[in-house]
Amino acid sequence: MYPDNESFDNRVFSCLVISPPGRAINGFKSVKEFLKACRDFVKAHRSLYEDGRILHRDISDNNIIITDPDKEGDPRGMLIDLDLAKEMDNGPSGARHRTGTREFMAIQVLKGKPHTYRHDLESLFYVFLWVIIRGRDKTLPKTSSLRDWYGGTPDQIANTKRGHMDKEAFKEITAEFPPEFESLQQLAKQLRGILFPIQNGALFTGTPTTPNTLYCPMVSAFERAISNHHAHSIADKEGTRGIGWDGDTQETGYQSFHQG
Repeated sequence: MYPDNESFDNRVFSCLVISPPGRAINGFKSVKEFLKACRDFVKAHRSLYEDGRILHRDISDNNIIITDPDKEGDPRGMLIDLDLAKEMDNGPSGARHRTGTREFMAIQVLKGKPHTYRHDLESLFYVFLWVIIRGRDKTLPKTSSLRDWYGGTPDQIANTKRGHMDKEAFKEITAEFPPEFESLQQLAKQLRGILFPIQNGALFTGTPTTPNTLYCPMVSAFERAISNHHAHSIADKEGTRGIGWDGDTQETGYQSFHQG
């Protein structure tokens, strides 16, 4: 029920019943498959936003699907559930409140700022961390810092996440990675550096004017991680070590941006 001085939105409920297109992102069979699904999500989101002019606005661990492609090169990751999506060229979506799943919501969205494409990518990053730290048993450790991502008010959660994204504090997040995912700690640091650069001496959570300022380096980071994981797997089988990781992403800030 809305107050009498507010009009109701004319929204249509639709239901499409189809066969399952794949597995939830936490149903990965290998670390490499998980990485490919995350990479392909970024590509899919870029296409949805730039070609379809659609903003998803509800990225969660239930809305990223791992597919079983028929041939090599087909997408491994799929983005589903667009019931809270917004067509960029149309008017208001009808959603009156913050959209998203609280533990995956971007900092600025929690603060009540308008949703942008960057916020969906930030949500993917939180899903990435969430799936890794929950591990194979899909249970968040009782001592995990991520438990603070869904308790409290939106402002409190936003401030907690901002604190966790600090370069030094983030080390405590990656320290929670289970042994199977320890090799992805550098990737996590690189993604954090891409999404949260330093602007004027402070953590920047705004949105770059040029989308590929984020899309391209994120795809590249996942591509390197996939290649490195493959090389390390081969090296482990042969008793040697292969390609090493690059250093942390340099936090120099974006060249062009809006929404400070």
